[in-house]
Amino acid sequence: MTIQANVATQDEYGETVQGWRDVVTRWAGVEPLSGREFLAASGPRAELTTRIVLRWEPGLAGLAPQDHRAIYQGRVYDIHSAINTREENKEWVLMCADTGAAV
Repeated sequence: MTIQANVATQDEYGETVQGWRDVVTRWAGVEPLSGREFLAASGPRAELTTRIVLRWEPGLAGLAPQDHRAIYQGRVYDIHSAINTREENKEWVLMCADTGAAV
């Protein structure tokens, strides 16, 4: 499982472009929790809520969910929250939504 950060870089023309950069790659447990279907402006969609558990990684301490995502077996997960279990610095629990996108 890989955590990626959304970063701004410059292209060959000096323009700012957004892209994803790997922050950390670790073994993790991935557990689907619940699913739902809903109607969005673009049509029917499905969302799968997933819990990802991984060992403590100090580099994730400042993780901002809106600027990070998880990649697991080619699937993209939006991170909704990152929980330091019991504040013991032993594991992270990431509550995520499967976007349905692939990388």
